[in-house]
Amino acid sequence: MGSLVFLPVTSEIAEHAGHLKARYARRGKALSVQDATIAAVSIAYSCALVTRNIRDFPMPELELYPLPKAA
Repeated sequence: MGSLVFLPVTSEIAEHAGHLKARYARRGKALSVQDATIAAVSIAYSCALVTRNIRDFPMPELELYPLPKAA
């Protein structure tokens, strides 16, 4: 755990997560609060997002690195 970096969720990031959630809800795509927050943090800190669930992150502004499905 010592090698992990903590990226704080600021009020601006939380607000952006809410905007992402609302924007995709209008398009018929329900995002969880957790996924919207992860996306907002990745965008705010210009971090690549590594995930097995790329369908949960439809934001074109995200830099996604898909992992292969677990065996």
